[in-house]
Amino acid sequence: MFLIVGLGNPGEKYARSRHNFGFLAADYLQKKLGAAGESFEKDKKSNSLIYKNRDFLIAKPQTFMNSSGAAVQNIINFYKMKSADLIVIHDDFDLPLGKLKLAAGGGAAGHHGVESIIKSLGTPNFLRLRLGIFGQEKKMLHKMRAEHVVLDNFSSSEMSETKHVVKRAAEAIIFLQKNGVEKAMNKYN
Repeated sequence: MFLIVGLGNPGEKYARSRHNFGFLAADYLQKKLGAAGESFEKDKKSNSLIYKNRDFLIAKPQTFMNSSGAAVQNIINFYKMKSADLIVIHDDFDLPLGKLKLAAGGGAAGHHGVESIIKSLGTPNFLRLRLGIFGQEKKMLHKMRAEHVVLDNFSSSEMSETKHVVKRAAEAIIFLQKNGVEKAMNKYN
């Protein structure tokens, strides 16, 4: 079983922000895998929203981005999983909108949610599905601090591309589960 963690910030204020790309992908994956009427359920032990079927456990930590590690650690401990079973879906400041990249291990690259998970687990050895957030205004964004950019909402013109990426992210995770990491990287990177 894989643990899929979509990163984001809880609350309506952040629902359409670039930093919540992981939540959007987790929502789409749950709808694709779930039967009619199934949805995420609140798990108080991990302070996360959880959906589980026989192949995947999908989680959306409700701890805010920078404290995601505690929730992920609680889920891994409770379900007796390993970091090798973990795939974290998160926004990536360095990739253009429309691009996704599956990566194994490595550093946090300035992403505080990933940094929190690495710190809590004591290892960087888990998969990441990085979703690019740069849109048309890329030339302006480099002048702004990353913290402000990631909390901005996707523009209405970017929403169709965002939906396409979320769909591809779900496809990549399902493909990975059936065909392995290497084949998934070759196909989706």
